[in-house]
Amino acid sequence: MESAVTFPETAMRNITDGAIMKPEHQERRKIIREWMALPQDKRQTEAQIDAFARKAMGRIAFRRDPYRKIVSWILPRVARQ
Repeated sequence: MESAVTFPETAMRNITDGAIMKPEHQERRKIIREWMALPQDKRQTEAQIDAFARKAMGRIAFRRDPYRKIVSWILPRVARQ
């Protein structure tokens, strides 16, 4: 016997509108896309990460340490193709 999963109408609306995502999720995606768009030789060293993160800090408003947040997003992607 299978039972269908039902969601309240408001939950479905939020899922389809993307309202369930945290507001910073869009910013995270934008920063990662910018990082990955750089040529591979421009995203290999700690100095390059540092420069990119400091530049990106001015565009994003976080309550806590934005530098640390941005570095945590791009560090796993260093030199990735």
